[in-house]
Amino acid sequence: MQAMRRRQFLEIVGLATALHPSALFAAHHLISNDPLIIEFDFGGHIEPVTSLDDFTIYNHFSLPVLPPPADLPIDGEVAHPCKIGIERLIGLTPVKIVAVLESAGNGTEPRGLMSNGLWEGWRLADVLRIAQPEKEAAWANFYGADGYARSVPLDRVMRSGLLIDRLNGRLLDKIHGLPYRAAFPGWYGMDWVKWLSRIKVVKEPLASADSDYLELLRGPGGSDIPRQLPPVQVKSVIVSPLKGALLNVGKVEISGVAWSGNGISKVEVSADGGSTWSEAPLDAAETYSWRVWRADLALHEQGLVTFACRATDSQGIRQPAVRDPKRLDYFALNEIQRIRCLVV
Repeated sequence: MQAMRRRQFLEIVGLATALHPSALFAAHHLISNDPLIIEFDFGGHIEPVTSLDDFTIYNHFSLPVLPPPADLPIDGEVAHPCKIGIERLIGLTPVKIVAVLESAGNGTEPRGLMSNGLWEGWRLADVLRIAQPEKEAAWANFYGADGYARSVPLDRVMRSGLLIDRLNGRLLDKIHGLPYRAAFPGWYGMDWVKWLSRIKVVKEPLASADSDYLELLRGPGGSDIPRQLPPVQVKSVIVSPLKGALLNVGKVEISGVAWSGNGISKVEVSADGGSTWSEAPLDAAETYSWRVWRADLALHEQGLVTFACRATDSQGIRQPAVRDPKRLDYFALNEIQRIRCLVV
């Protein structure tokens, strides 16, 4: 009977592949050389802060041949167009924050386009005040030396935007956006423009703001309703055990991380696919960092077990069990993750 369960399990979850040594302890996966795309992979081990060697990267174009000048132009709807160099920046109040960088199209697995980093720099509000945006200004356009550009509402820029020159204690390097990149903790990565070569304060956004990175909802009569993407949606992932793990009857520790654009207040875990839930203790963390959670669960009998986790953010918003069927896009994925293991 036990052999039958094992064969059934292999068919369902591909245990042989899941437990192959080359799949364990992987830290990153090269998805594309040009443009450079790298996925981070927990590989069964929790990292409170992601190492630079394994940090996720999602580029839209080729790496710039040369980095932009260290003096950053700020112009457009401003009273005092200027170029900001390090000698002006070091006179501003520095900022240091741990925050998740997650691509808008990231999935719901412990491998993907997300990483947790220690970001250092200055508030964009302090930087832009040097140029003094005009009252009519409503957006800031961020231009990268690779040709990528994004428009971000000026009120968000002034409220929470950062100009970053260090990641995990080191000056930004070529692949992470030297000399400066924008950062918007709690928001998806398409706004975190690297290799900043210009900031232009404007009244109207770039045309791409109305066509790229949008929610798309199925409306009445088959119409499509586009909306701007929200802050990073509440999400949790199981890091250990790995999908397809062989476990013994008795107590097992399940662990993972959770994050959102509003911080995390609670994580719950289940050993029956989500029929019943118990709360998992959370490690302390900054608002925009991922929070590590761990819980002990009792496994009473042999056979397949389905683990699940779900998080709740500081505003009381909980991960959905399934994707909203009205959503037509593939952004902001955050439905509950489930994995199956075999108890022997």
